[in-house]
Amino acid sequence: MKRFFYAFAAFLVLAGGVSAKPANLLEGALWQYSADEGKTFQATPPTLPEVGVVKVVARAEFPADPAGIASLDLIVPLAGKSSGVYALNGQTIEPPMAGMSYRRIPGVPATRLLRGANVLLAQLSLDAKATASSGGWPRIELTALRAEDIRVVVGPVLGMMDEGSWSVFVRTNLPASVEVVKAGDGKPVVVKDAVVESRSGLFHRVRIPRRAAPAALRLVAGDHAVTQPLSPPPAWPAGGAWVFAALGDSRDNAVAWGKIAAAVAAQNPRLVLHNGDFVGSGTVDHSWETDFAAPAAELLGRVPMYPAIGNHERNAPLYDEVFVTPGEGGRNRNWAQAVGEVLLIGIDGAQEWAPDSDNAKWLAGVLAPSRAKFILLMSHYPAWSSGRHGKAGADGKPAEKTVRQMQETVMPLLERCRATAMLAGHDHNYERSEPPGGVSMIVMGGAGAPLRPKGEGINNPHSKVFVQQHHYAFFTVEGDTLTMSVRTPEGEEIDRRAWEGRR
Repeated sequence: MKRFFYAFAAFLVLAGGVSAKPANLLEGALWQYSADEGKTFQATPPTLPEVGVVKVVARAEFPADPAGIASLDLIVPLAGKSSGVYALNGQTIEPPMAGMSYRRIPGVPATRLLRGANVLLAQLSLDAKATASSGGWPRIELTALRAEDIRVVVGPVLGMMDEGSWSVFVRTNLPASVEVVKAGDGKPVVVKDAVVESRSGLFHRVRIPRRAAPAALRLVAGDHAVTQPLSPPPAWPAGGAWVFAALGDSRDNAVAWGKIAAAVAAQNPRLVLHNGDFVGSGTVDHSWETDFAAPAAELLGRVPMYPAIGNHERNAPLYDEVFVTPGEGGRNRNWAQAVGEVLLIGIDGAQEWAPDSDNAKWLAGVLAPSRAKFILLMSHYPAWSSGRHGKAGADGKPAEKTVRQMQETVMPLLERCRATAMLAGHDHNYERSEPPGGVSMIVMGGAGAPLRPKGEGINNPHSKVFVQQHHYAFFTVEGDTLTMSVRTPEGEEIDRRAWEGRR
């Protein structure tokens, strides 16, 4: 009991502004545990078996003073297939997005705190083996954030741009409102015609007119505001040679992805195409910060990224927030945009792409009227591959539905309009195939994912180049020629190909 009130006194000192470090309100809390769904409690956690899933209710009593607290973070570093449901003073703590898993749940309203005694209830399903191997019983924390703790944790991530505007995504660590400001004489001036999609929250998508550069985001939490500088994207192509980049399968190798991203950023392309598998598991919330955004901060903050969703995104709802894509609403998984003399198309290859599908009709409608000199389509799934995903079934056709539909539906549509190339990933290597029909099939799955050799017994008769190295590609548009240079992070060129423009 003494420990309980000593902790309360320490927190009151902190709330008065003596310390700048966010407080863990559960430091010194009185914990109790139940293995019978809350019927009885004991002072020590139950002993976990070697394997299996164990259901435990953990209950913490702790003192608090909500004064000066803007938001709460609930930190529960669960291991393996463990999961939990949490309540603060009888109110369920909902994560920011359904369908995502969190080891840190941000944005818990501070209004749920009571002055004096509080109760946190955690109903846990623990993966016993994973919990033991990660160090034992998880340390649960409830961190108190003040308005002045506000910061950007993911982003800025530049998205779709056009001649007159550009888009950006940021995620804040606590709920905030956002406005676009431009430096003026003295006080920053609000850019009135910028489009701020979000109200107060954690996720912010903004559309900014090019004439507003240099611009910044003003993030406001309570009575505190901070400014997040922004780098405007490169100029819109308007004649002359210009360069864009392409890559894919960055996954969860932050070191390799960081090297690739740095090499691409150093060349200042106009935009970058990413063919999917941005992280190891898209539904694991923190991976978007640690594995994707942080290692590539310079690239993402300066160069617009045009995405195609991969299988490792697991249809995560966060994917549709992070990337602003062409088309109405900016959350389109199938999109198209003409950039200079190039028609860029990105598709969700895991959707239905049968010849009579709505998607196939949409794609045909995009391709038919195009007068672009070059057409590039990006899907995570290749039409031809020597990797393991190119395996054929008993009928000689691709065994995987995604690959089969790319080969039987998407490629013929591209051939019909004399498109330039299809870009994909999925297999973790570089490969260029030249199937009949004139549309190059390029697999670029080496931006960080574990590299793989050719699949055993797989026959890709159209393969021209196969390299098992991490890589990215630069495409140079110059007059009637599009030239691709594929390079390792160290700058070694592993393939080069040029295409003449459509006539």
